[in-house]
Amino acid sequence: MLSSSAFKILGIDPTSDGDAIRRAYLRLARIYHPDRFAGLPDDVRAEAERRMKEATAAYEELRSSKQDPVDPDRITVPADRWERAKRARDAVEKIRVEQERTRARWQLWEQLEHQARDRAEWEARLASQLSGAAPRARDDKP
Repeated sequence: MLSSSAFKILGIDPTSDGDAIRRAYLRLARIYHPDRFAGLPDDVRAEAERRMKEATAAYEELRSSKQDPVDPDRITVPADRWERAKRARDAVEKIRVEQERTRARWQLWEQLEHQARDRAEWEARLASQLSGAAPRARDDKP
């Protein structure tokens, strides 16, 4: 049975998981680490050291209780992990297919634009050839 004082010392709820316990301990370690109080009076250093020892003891107690012994022969990956991995692969494949479709659409669009530019240039050349080859009736007025 865990003592509630360990949770109180770390300032977390009894329902906290291992990551929350670790974060709480690291937060307190950054605050009360003895090296931070090197130039201060002895009573301040002693209080910081006492609090650091309390936090360490609480962390060790909670950490050991939250760790479940793992039997290497019984390691199995839950089915939901396989399902999540499959969904992730499917999502990546869907994105890849959509990107291919988009790339093909852009290539088609560029091809159509190139054809339109070529046709416009051809029509401009044809118009300039026709206008230069045909006599102008309006200029011939007497």
